Amino acid sequence: MGMNSRPNGLMTRRQTQAERKAMSERRLLDAAADLVASSGIAATTFEKIGERAGCSRGLVSQRFGSKDGLIAALVTDLREQFEQEISERQLDELSPHEALIGFVDLYFSALWQHPTQSAYHVLLAESISAQPQLRPLFAEVHDTVRDQLRDFVERAQKEGSIPSSVDADATALSIGALLLGMTIQSIVNPTTDIDRVRCNAVTTLRGALQMVDV
Repeated sequence: MGMNSRPNGLMTRRQTQAERKAMSERRLLDAAADLVASSGIAATTFEKIGERAGCSRGLVSQRFGSKDGLIAALVTDLREQFEQEISERQLDELSPHEALIGFVDLYFSALWQHPTQSAYHVLLAESISAQPQLRPLFAEVHDTVRDQLRDFVERAQKEGSIPSSVDADATALSIGALLLGMTIQSIVNPTTDIDRVRCNAVTTLRGALQMVDV
C-alpha cells in the first residue's frame, strides 16, 4: 500500500499529501523570489507566479491568501534559507571572532552565489515606500541579526580576541549596515564585483577588530 510500480518492476513510495503540498509551495516561493528579484513587487502577480511555478493562479491564492501573505511567507523563507546555510557552516563551533567573520563571509557569498536572495532586499526597499505594513516583519529579522552579531562580539571580548573597548552593539549595527548597503549596491549595479568586496570586508574587519588568523 502507498507504493507505485515502475515499468521495470521497482516500487517507489507514493508521496504523501503533505509532501506534495511542500513541493508545490517550494516551487511557488522560488518562482516568487525570481520574479521579485528581477521585476519588483508590482510586476509579481499571482498569475505570473503560477505560470513560472507550473501551478494555477488559484493555487497561489489558496496557499498565501493575499499578496501581503505571499510577501510575508517569502521573507520568512529567504531568512530561513540563510539560517540553514549558517547551520551548515557550523559557525557555532568556531571561536566567536571567527564566527563573526564567517557570518560576513557567508552573507556576501550567498549574495554572490544565490541572486534570488536579492529578492529580500527588493522587498525591504518596498517596505520603506510602497509596503509600510511590512516594516515590523523586517524590523524583527534585522533585530535578530543584530543580536547575533552582537553576541559574537561580546563572546570574543570575553575570550580576549576583541578589545573590551569596542562597542559591541554599535559594531553589530555597523556590520549590518555594511551588509545591507552592499546588497543595495549590487541591485543598483548588478556588475558589482561582490566577491572582491567580500574579501576586502573580511580583511578590513579583521584589522579593525584586531583579529588574527588562527
